[in-house]
Amino acid sequence: MSKKQIVMRCLKFLGNILAVFSILFVAYRLYEMDFEWDGFENHFQTYLFLFLLSFLAIFNNFINAFAWKKYIDFFSGEKNNVFVLSGIYLKANIQKYLPGNVVQYAGRNLLAKEYGISQKSIAAASVMELIWISVSAVFFSVVISLQNTKIVIRQLWSHQIVKENIKIFLALSVIILFIGFVVLKTSKDKKMIVSYLNRKFFILLGVTGLIYISNFIISGLLLFLILVLILHCEVSYISIASTNVLAWLAGYIVPGSPGGIGIRETVLILLLGTEHSRGTVTLAAVLLRVCGIAGDFFSYLMVLCVEFFKTKRKTRYVS
Repeated sequence: MSKKQIVMRCLKFLGNILAVFSILFVAYRLYEMDFEWDGFENHFQTYLFLFLLSFLAIFNNFINAFAWKKYIDFFSGEKNNVFVLSGIYLKANIQKYLPGNVVQYAGRNLLAKEYGISQKSIAAASVMELIWISVSAVFFSVVISLQNTKIVIRQLWSHQIVKENIKIFLALSVIILFIGFVVLKTSKDKKMIVSYLNRKFFILLGVTGLIYISNFIISGLLLFLILVLILHCEVSYISIASTNVLAWLAGYIVPGSPGGIGIRETVLILLLGTEHSRGTVTLAAVLLRVCGIAGDFFSYLMVLCVEFFKTKRKTRYVS
């Protein structure tokens, strides 16, 4: 066995270990919620609704994976296999539940090594995703409800913990931009980096921006349907969608939050608790999290199943 094959096997083993720990951590987080189902009159109907709604989360995962694939195609200058890259994205996605969101980005690079995909392309794609999905979230919220966005930001800023986390995020962003400026100024690859800023790049931003906005529309619909179908609340989709995307953004950018767990729910309770009972909003936030985790887990299983059958078919063909 060559040295390269040994390294590849070790990387694959490490990736599997991370996946196992991620699943165990998700199970622990769900157990920690200490969720009571006794409050629902029809358990079967509730389970059925949650199962069906989780498919919206699965769809969101796949379109996000496609957007990430578009970035890698652009930076690598190649048309990569959509199934391979989607598999990498969705398998690494479940690792975000480990302490610290950055684990999923490291997981992408780790898994990509098995397929010989450029590490620079993977890193550039992940940075673009982080920046552009955040910008798209703010844009979406402002467009559908500027007034609600102002109220949300004002309420968020009035809470010390949220304010401190936003300051940390802004400080980290400034540091990253400064480092990027220094690298651009001194790097021999400056011309190559600047050459990316062409017509194709701005078309890419438009396409991925639309993908992310579709994601936010679906995610808002998911929370809206939970409130209407399961909790029987009278709510406005516009208000729910704009609030939901800002709550998601808070969970996405807060350093050290495993998959945004706790942050997103807290923000939703803060923002929607003035219009609905705190208990109802808390329940909706937990159900939304359950659907999200189910979507991530089922997406992961789908990738494993596809890889298993592809390997089985390949082995049968060779034999």
